[in-house]
Order: sequence, then structure tokens, then C-alpha cells
Amino acid sequence: MFFEKGKNLTMTAPDTATAQQVHSLARVDAETAFQIAEHAILKHLPFKEYPNSMRGNREIARILMRHLPRGSAVLDYGSGACTRAAFMALCGYRVWACDDLCDFWHLQDQNRERIFQFAKEMDIEFFLMESQHELPYRAAQFDLVMINDVLEHLHDSPIELLCRLIEFTKPGGLVLVTVPNAANLRKRVGLLVGRTNYPPFEEYFWYPSPWRGHVREYVLDDLSHLSSYVGLETIELRDFHLWVDFKLRNALARCLYLGVTALIPSRGVRDSLLLLGQKPPGWNRELVERARPVSPKWAR
Repeated sequence: MFFEKGKNLTMTAPDTATAQQVHSLARVDAETAFQIAEHAILKHLPFKEYPNSMRGNREIARILMRHLPRGSAVLDYGSGACTRAAFMALCGYRVWACDDLCDFWHLQDQNRERIFQFAKEMDIEFFLMESQHELPYRAAQFDLVMINDVLEHLHDSPIELLCRLIEFTKPGGLVLVTVPNAANLRKRVGLLVGRTNYPPFEEYFWYPSPWRGHVREYVLDDLSHLSSYVGLETIELRDFHLWVDFKLRNALARCLYLGVTALIPSRGVRDSLLLLGQKPPGWNRELVERARPVSPKWAR
């Protein structure tokens, strides 16, 4: 089943072999599931150069397996090409995904249609959205909502989006947020030698409007405050490596970087950050509004 621009469009049945894999993987061990999932994604993904982080997929799948039984309902908001959603589906979860697919490359060469087809083959229910206010989901529908590498692209506060997604989460359900780490070791060293920790200027300068790149990246304290502000109970808050395989293509440099970051005792030096929060019983939007500062610093 697919949804496009608010319409429910009936599609042909998912690829039989892939659908069978989805259900059978719920009965195998994690490492075997990971290997089969990676093979299936590489086989079906229509974008061979797409930065699909298997390291990150495994890390996030392990979190789901620690906290949720397979078969749980998962929403991937801002799913992009659906590679992470596909990985979770192939590991035995029921997955919904949504994205506006308005990045420059999404609009080229029928790439949207390729993403629709890939989602169908991976047995994902995909919704092409026009805004965060036009989502077809009901309150308390999902056991987990994940927001991977989305918040750093927002030009405004994430409060409206987060509250909407928490409303879709069941009481006692989970919200998983990942973002790039504004203070990872690679960026700290780069700043010392005069390099920017923002997106490359050439990319920003020549990008066709509106800008869809990173606007505000996060550090660990930001995610700690975010969890508190929206009324989540923090389960996990830490740094981890998500994109190191793409940022450091040289194998020797990558191994050295991984080794150094493993030895540094302080938190917050790995390339990405992860927040896992739980929606407490009785959560509602009014409680979030009550926590809003009466006289915030920006209004003084």
C-alpha cells in the first residue's frame, strides 16, 4: 500500500521473495538478519552510489532489537531513499516511511519513482508528503518513531514536528533521533587548522534555492535539552559512528580515526549523536507548552 500526496494509491503486491525474507528474518539471530538485509538492499537499491551506511543501520537495528520485539510498528520520518527503513523491515519490523523527496537529486531522472519501487520491494508503506501537517497516521499508532538526520535540516525550531511525531507514538513507545555531531573529533581538528565545520561553501553557494543542506547541527547537551523540553524520558544519549565510512574513504585514516575516538574518554567525539527517548504515560502537548520559558532570552 502506498500513499502519494495525501492519496491512498493501490499498488501491486510486494516482491514475493523479499516479503518472505521480511517475515522469516523475525526468526533468525541478529547477525544473520543483518547480513541478509544488507544483501537484499544492495540487490534492490537503484542508486549504487547512494551513501547507505550499513554501520549505522546495524547500530540502529541493535537498539530496536534491545527494546522492541520484531513485528513492532516503526515509522521512519524523513526516510529519503528508504535504505534505513528497508533495513528495519528486513530485520522483521513493520515499517512505514514518509518524506517530501524534494532534494535536488530526488527530482531528477525519475528518482522519485525509483524510490517508490524500492519501498514496494522492501514491503514498506511509503507516504509522499507535502508538509509535516499532512500525515495520514493516527495517534498512538507506532511503537517507535525514528527521525534520522532530519533535524539539522530544519530552518525553524523542531518543537512542532517533534510533538506531532510523539503524538503518533504509543504511550510507553520510543522516539529515536540521530543527528550529525557538530563537535566530533574530525571537525574539532579541522577548525584548529582553519577549516569550516559547516557544509562546503561551494555546495552551499551553487545549490538551487531553497537550501536543503544542514542549517543547525547539534551537540550532546542540545539533545539532552531537547528530550527534556518535549517531555521524553531519556533511555539512551550518546555519540556513535554513522557516516565515518563515507567521510573518511582512506582505510588507514579511517582505522586511525576509529581507534583514536575509541580511546578518548570524553563523550561527544564520534561523528554522530543518538537520542532514544520514551513517551511517558499521560504525555500531551499542553505539558510541553507549560514548560516554555515565560521570558526566553531571545525576547529580552
